[in-house]
Amino acid sequence: MCAIAPYMDSTSNNQDKAGKTYWNTTERNQEIDMRPFSPKGGGIRGFGKSAWHKAFHTALAEFAGGGKKLLELGCGGSAFLPYFSREFGLQVDGIDYSERGCELARQMCQVNGVNTQVVCSDFFQAPPEMLEAYDVVASFGVVEHFTDTEKTLAQFAKFLRPGGVMITTVPNLDGLVGLAQRALASDIFVKHVVLKSNVFRRAHENAGLAIVQCGYLLFTNFGVVNLGVDPPLPKKVALSALKAATGLVWALEFMVGALPPNRISSPYLLCVSRKPD
Repeated sequence: MCAIAPYMDSTSNNQDKAGKTYWNTTERNQEIDMRPFSPKGGGIRGFGKSAWHKAFHTALAEFAGGGKKLLELGCGGSAFLPYFSREFGLQVDGIDYSERGCELARQMCQVNGVNTQVVCSDFFQAPPEMLEAYDVVASFGVVEHFTDTEKTLAQFAKFLRPGGVMITTVPNLDGLVGLAQRALASDIFVKHVVLKSNVFRRAHENAGLAIVQCGYLLFTNFGVVNLGVDPPLPKKVALSALKAATGLVWALEFMVGALPPNRISSPYLLCVSRKPD
């Protein structure tokens, strides 16, 4: 059964600022090309994916090839589930409350020959058998939509077995990406909670998780800016210019080496944490 209302923790005022309508209309929950995430191909276009690939290998080295279980929270239209299955030998599952997103995630795995269970449910009302059932829990751009980051992370941690690892990523809206998002689509910007690095780290710690690593990822990538559905042409042109600037920076990094991630220009925050035994 799929949740009808937005995600909400009934025990608190922790609300989903985005809501189900927003998620149902996002691009990845409408139509995808069924190609999973892949760092292969190299060159400038693959520069950003290569950074993610390296980060995942650092975080999941202990689980590779061991038949462990991974759950992606907010898996609608996910390109990561087949990647984690193929790259690390993980059994992959997903949970999301967008019916269309869940169906696309199932299709993505089926087309790529990956067995999975995708559950259409509210995180806070998940089937009991999913709790403490996973060695790895991952979320990509989900946590920042909730008004109480700490309580949301604590809920996510309930899916982990003791000793399991959580991978949490959010857009860095405290820097240039946030300025671009606010300028080009303020209606989408307000659906996010702006998380600073120290707040992001502390929220994981207060949720009972031990930090393995926490910081910024990549030097820049304006491709993370979301214009929403059917944006006007001037905004499309502006974002295209920002993406072109990203390409130029990546070309420089490809030649001279990666520039240091930082609060101002980095597009993402990444935290890897562990649930105590």
